[in-house]
Amino acid sequence: MRRRGAAAVEMALVLPILLLLVVGAIDWGWFFVQQATVVVIARDAAHAGALSKDAPADRAAARARGALQAHAPNLSDGTVEVVILDEPVGDVVGVTVSVPFEPLLGLVPVPSHLAAATAMRVEGS
Repeated sequence: MRRRGAAAVEMALVLPILLLLVVGAIDWGWFFVQQATVVVIARDAAHAGALSKDAPADRAAARARGALQAHAPNLSDGTVEVVILDEPVGDVVGVTVSVPFEPLLGLVPVPSHLAAATAMRVEGS
């Protein structure tokens, strides 16, 4: 009978730690999925801007905002910054996407913002 009581005490001590690890894995997994989404959106927007010689900044910004709303509605309140740099090798379009992040469960600390930056040379410049 003492063994059954000892097992219950051990379970009461280990279960909260085990649950915290599971919750942490869920929240951090969601963070990495959302971060990968933001990186792909920034890269796709820079690519769209790089393909257009006329108004690459407008095209890149529109693509990033459209992708944030269409593919990641929970990230749609992010900011998009597009810059055109005049480099010796040609114009470069740079896209930075920054989005606030809300964890699924919020029981473990995770970063509060997602950000990604990409630069691509404008084709034909």
